[in-house]
Amino acid sequence: MSKKLGLKIKQLRSEYGFKTGNKITQKDLADKLSISRSYLGDIESGRTPASDEIIHKLAKIFEIDESELLNLKYSDADDNISEGNNFMDDDLVIIERARKKMSEKDKEK
Repeated sequence: MSKKLGLKIKQLRSEYGFKTGNKITQKDLADKLSISRSYLGDIESGRTPASDEIIHKLAKIFEIDESELLNLKYSDADDNISEGNNFMDDDLVIIERARKKMSEKDKEK
């Protein structure tokens, strides 16, 4: 589970950067979590499990429920951009999720 959670955190960092236009680095996120960058790197790589406190802080930073953070499967909406169990490139998934959250006005840009 730790490795999947780490991938989810990386994905959320990418989505956050895409949504805000400001890339959030491991260092940026680690600072927000009050942990070292190397500790966050260990969590993202699956070498170290995230504590309940870290999970709570991550959910707050990314404005999602903790249950969504811990739900390590892709959402039903992502099934539309996958073939069987082989998901498209992670970048395409991130772009598609961000596009779905955009207003119609922003989509026209």
